[in-house]
Amino acid sequence: MKNLIDPSALDSTDPRDDLYTLLLEFDTAMVTTRDPERDYHSRPMALVRVEHGGALYFATLLDAPEAHEIANDPETLVTVQSTTHFASITGDAMVIHSHDLLDELWSESLHIWFDSKDDPRIAILIVEPRFAEYWDQRGTTSIAFLFESLNTTGEHPHADETGTDMAPLH
Repeated sequence: MKNLIDPSALDSTDPRDDLYTLLLEFDTAMVTTRDPERDYHSRPMALVRVEHGGALYFATLLDAPEAHEIANDPETLVTVQSTTHFASITGDAMVIHSHDLLDELWSESLHIWFDSKDDPRIAILIVEPRFAEYWDQRGTTSIAFLFESLNTTGEHPHADETGTDMAPLH
């Protein structure tokens, strides 16, 4: 964990701002993909960038199982959890082999996972979110929302079957 969030930091009226702030707390996330038999596989991965618009960046290897699974089925689930904050992000992933991007994202903390940034097998896994939920255990805050690209009907989502409010991102 990078640091603890000031509870007042999650009081924005825009759920994207709150999700972004929450995700900055984490160095590692669980990334879940599906193999060709549609079985789920989760693994902890170093979170190397969080974009305000929602994209999540991870370092991986071109020949890693998750890279092959994403090539077959890009739908990916990312989850993070601390003592009081939780988030679940569903989106489409892609694996990009770019030495320039790796140079930009590289940090010494990645030595836990990789010997050197000069390893030609290292790639960047990017998850573009479609749907996200987060929970704040300070109270009963639970927000679920669709990212704008999926909310094409112009209708505002309503509470789901669990009673979680759905907030569109416009």
